[in-house]
Formats: sequence, C-alpha cells, structure tokens
Amino acid sequence: MGESRSDRWSARSGVGAFRALADADRSARRRLNVVARTATYDREHIGGVEVLYVDSPALLALAEQFGGRRILVTRGLRDALGPAELRAVLHHERCHLLRRHHLVLRIAAVNVACFPSLRGARAFEKSVHLLIEMSADDHAARACGVDATAAALDALADLHGAPTAALRADRLRRGFSAAARSYQAKSSRVGTNGSHSSVIPTSSGL
Repeated sequence: MGESRSDRWSARSGVGAFRALADADRSARRRLNVVARTATYDREHIGGVEVLYVDSPALLALAEQFGGRRILVTRGLRDALGPAELRAVLHHERCHLLRRHHLVLRIAAVNVACFPSLRGARAFEKSVHLLIEMSADDHAARACGVDATAAALDALADLHGAPTAALRADRLRRGFSAAARSYQAKSSRVGTNGSHSSVIPTSSGL
C-alpha cells in the first residue's frame, strides 16, 4: 500500500519533534554538568546512586540521567526538610532513575509535539506525568515508610504551593490505612486457636 500524504507529514513531524527534544536534552545536559561541577558542596550515595548537594537557595531535587545515574538536591531543599523527609525524596528520585521514567515522559512529549492541536495528547502527557510521580511515591513509601513519604509530599506542597503533592500524600495515607485494615481482618481469621498476628504493614503496598 502506498504511503499517504498524512502519513508522510506525521513521519516528518515526528522526526522533527524528536530532534528538537534531543537538542533540548543536550542543552540541559550541558547546564547540569556545569552546575554539578562548580556548585556541589556535599555528596553521598544511596542504593548505588550518587547524590550531589548543590549550593543554591532554590527548592529543588531532580533525577539527572544525562551524566550517569545521579540526583541533584539544592541546599535550599535540604535545609527545608527533615532527615526522614529528605530520605523519602531521595528514594522517590532514585525510582525515576532506576525505572528510566525519563524515557516514558519523552514518548509523551513527542506525542504532544507531533499533534500539538490535539487536546487528548496534552491530557495524555499530564496523566503519564502524574502516574509516574505516584509510582515513585509508592517506591519511596516502601523504602522509607508511608508517614515519612507523605510528610515529605506535604512539605513540598507547602514549599511550592502545589496542591497535587498534598493529594498524593493523602492517597498514600488512605492506601496504607486500607491495606492495614485488610491485613488485620485476614489475620484475625488465621487458625482456630484464637490467636492472630498484630503486625501491620508499614508500606503502601501499591
């Protein structure tokens, strides 16, 4: 079958969009490498991932996949969070690196670039971004506990004025409570000697 004009246009648009995103990635990579090289004042490793603390008052933590697996955290955010909250943020960002979430986001971004007039494309991109954040929240909750992760999200909601982070914190707490109640109900029916476990899960289980 022959290739239609629409197919050729879509193919050209896709190539152009990918090239534009690649150029943006290279520019971001150069900027981040400069920051990491000139402004780092402390560093540590968490689960095989390097964490660089950057001397900046900005409130920022990001998973940087351009120069290897590493996380950049600003002094401003480090000072604004408690130790448990910061650890939850680090595990959240580590999840983005380990699961290569940037590739999923890139696919969604290419979709928007190819079809900029489609409202569904932008809605798809927003949904993908939210689902990825929720997946990283769950990873952090399993590693650090629901309370610490939810507290970190609440803190970020206050710092950035981002109500979505507060809703994600509430989702974790509600999911944990439901899992705990279910576990307790099942435990109470174990055996016939009347004894049952009182252990309650300490992760989101999502």
